[in-house]
Amino acid sequence: MTPVWLAWSSGKDAAWTLETLLDASDLQVVGLFTMLDEGTGRVPFQGTGRDLLELQAAATGLPLHAVELPSDASNDQYDLAFTSLVAAARGAGVSTFVYGDLFLTDLRDYREKLHVRHETTCRFPLWRADTGALARTMVDGGLEAIITCVDPTKIDPRWLGAPFDHAFLDALPADVDPCGENGEFHTFVNGGPMLIESIDVGVGEVFEERGFRCVEPVVRLEIDGTLDLHGIPPKQVGDLVDDYLDEARQQGVLQVRIVHGKGIGALRDTVHARLRRRGDVAHFALGGEGAGGWGATLVRLAPSD
Repeated sequence: MTPVWLAWSSGKDAAWTLETLLDASDLQVVGLFTMLDEGTGRVPFQGTGRDLLELQAAATGLPLHAVELPSDASNDQYDLAFTSLVAAARGAGVSTFVYGDLFLTDLRDYREKLHVRHETTCRFPLWRADTGALARTMVDGGLEAIITCVDPTKIDPRWLGAPFDHAFLDALPADVDPCGENGEFHTFVNGGPMLIESIDVGVGEVFEERGFRCVEPVVRLEIDGTLDLHGIPPKQVGDLVDDYLDEARQQGVLQVRIVHGKGIGALRDTVHARLRRRGDVAHFALGGEGAGGWGATLVRLAPSD
């Protein structure tokens, strides 16, 4: 069997391509690869952050190879990044790359020319599949995904965070491709036969990216009113605080205690800086006696709309 790396966007087409290849007799997926926006740390349009992307990849049982690019990367910058990706693949004994593209000829032509330049090969297992039938097959086959990005001129943003299911497909306007192949919408896969285990996800706040409406998928946290930051890597603290408070508001938990410890105060300062940036924090202060003193911060959130 030929070892291959699969282009991994974190969405349904990539996931279903993996599912298809798991039954293939000639190709064996031995790794995933993706491009990240170096400014946001997310997969463009999909909205998936690196931490969740790595968690999702772990659920496939496959190593992930991520390359960061500027949001406005030129063809030369992309080519340079792809050169490093190819070098890593060759080091793993891989020279064939697989994509979940369906019918965008210009995109396929670009990929094929790119691989010719780098003396590698590419495959497209889902090419020219009937997208209406394929979307239904994905749902019936057990794929679980949420809508993370929509073109608001095509799809009502109220669908953001909703499941990719028959109800969503039934509601799509006639001029929208059922697989979103023209960029009408994007998804994050959180469950299905291609994953070892499902991921319990929610969504963050709505943001805009190049005219699209998006939400970042986040791990759904167990909210008990206390967030203990002991043992959390410093670079992950800010995002974890935001994710926890977002989920707390959604669950109606408006009083939160964040335990950051005393130490020299660096972790406390990081937490307080994040709290000051949030418009939904009504008040915060160091904990009093019995609430952690100055090793914890009490936060009062404004209720969700």
